[in-house]
Amino acid sequence: VFVHVNTYTGNLAAYYVTNNKVQVGLVNSLSDIKSANGNLCLYQSMASATKQIITQAGIADSQLILMDNYGPMLEQLYEGACMGAVVGKFERRTFIAGANQAFKVCMDPSDTRHWTACVNSSTPSTVINLNPDTCGSQCQYTKRFCNLISVQDSLMDSITLSWEMPVRTDLEPWVSMAIIGLHTSGNLSVVQNREIFAQNPVVCSEPAAPSIAVGLDKLSGTFLICGGFVALGLLLHFLM
Repeated sequence: VFVHVNTYTGNLAAYYVTNNKVQVGLVNSLSDIKSANGNLCLYQSMASATKQIITQAGIADSQLILMDNYGPMLEQLYEGACMGAVVGKFERRTFIAGANQAFKVCMDPSDTRHWTACVNSSTPSTVINLNPDTCGSQCQYTKRFCNLISVQDSLMDSITLSWEMPVRTDLEPWVSMAIIGLHTSGNLSVVQNREIFAQNPVVCSEPAAPSIAVGLDKLSGTFLICGGFVALGLLLHFLM
């Protein structure tokens, strides 16, 4: 039998990541991507769950870049192929804030998908290890996604992913009761903290968006011009 489980509801999928090196100030919602005619990177397994939200934001299918896994997807975001990407809370912790993942991605320039494996099976994929403690002799990619930032879009709050877990018929009641028990007892957060957050401590503090405030040094020219007009006005006043 299959146990039907809903996950990623509410704030678990409310993370929408942009690249702060080029996109800060340009993207504050999914609708901004539509307006800028940019691309949205999306894990292909989430395509159906996010279809309604993406349609509501006005993003066309031609603006979607579907990827086969989170690592290659974030690499596409990092390289600027898309203006944003939808990730879950746990993936954001392990790939971005915790920099504790290693994955493969096809970096062959002639490969247009850039998925985990290259279309040409004879072309090897590149291993990207984000963790500086386990990268060995290949540490050029560590903390690669530290400059990615998250944006809360209210449209994301309604995402729900449904999946089915195969379970032996005689064990189904026990598994179902265990899942319900985790939810009702409040122990689900304990398991999440132990299995995800404790094992992936934050090594990349999320960068703050640069301030758009103008400092006094940038206003010096304005002050000088204004002062000149004031002096000219006083001079004309006395001459008249």
